[in-house]
Amino acid sequence: MPRTAPHQHWNGFLSAIGLLTILPVPASFFTRDYDVKTQSLATLYYPVVGAIIGAILFSVVWLSSDVFPIAVQAALVLFLWSLLTGGLHLDGLADSIDAFSAGHKDKSRILTIFKDPQSGPMAVTGLILVLLIKFTAIQTLLQGKHFVFVIVFIPTLARILASYYMASTAYVRKQGIASGINSEAYKANFLIALSLCFCVWTIHFSFVHALVSAFVLSAVYYAWRQVWLTRIGGYTGDCVGGLIEIIEVITCLALVTVH
Repeated sequence: MPRTAPHQHWNGFLSAIGLLTILPVPASFFTRDYDVKTQSLATLYYPVVGAIIGAILFSVVWLSSDVFPIAVQAALVLFLWSLLTGGLHLDGLADSIDAFSAGHKDKSRILTIFKDPQSGPMAVTGLILVLLIKFTAIQTLLQGKHFVFVIVFIPTLARILASYYMASTAYVRKQGIASGINSEAYKANFLIALSLCFCVWTIHFSFVHALVSAFVLSAVYYAWRQVWLTRIGGYTGDCVGGLIEIIEVITCLALVTVH
């Protein structure tokens, strides 16, 4: 694999920031330095973006701990969590729910639904339930001694799995934000990152809890991947966003059991 210059990694990092968050990236970057190589390298930095999101969320909790009760803090964390991503992943989840429920296994219809900006009742219901679960989980986790760890860990793990998903699955559109990505060469990096997450989880809690949680998360990941492989033969950006939201929710629930 050809060597990658430092400035290309920097461009990949900026690309990940610009694509996954509302944090400011110079507008000129996407017209000057945004190419296929940058798109591919960006996937390496998705987990870093997740850690940055987690660090910002923890900062909000730390600064507001003496000002607001836990319920208000949980609401602030959830609000900022959604705001920092520009609602991108929630939108992906909503589109995925609509495509799954109304697509009827018709690939062209499913892809059309993915591009439809409107959300149906199933999607709205799904989003409400996901946000409700996140809110109650955050409220519970705020009372635990491991909150610093979990609030950074959750968005990071979700984006590692999302990166691995993109590296190991075909993109179905000829045009789109992921159309130029070929990150097959990075699969080993993401597997190493997942192994490190497992080790850190074991250190903070227990091997058994980490193992059971890893099994559940793996089952959810492979089920999600298989659904879209069967229906559209790969993934779209909405599939990635939906996966991130689902992994975050499942991880929240797993960590609540040992808060």
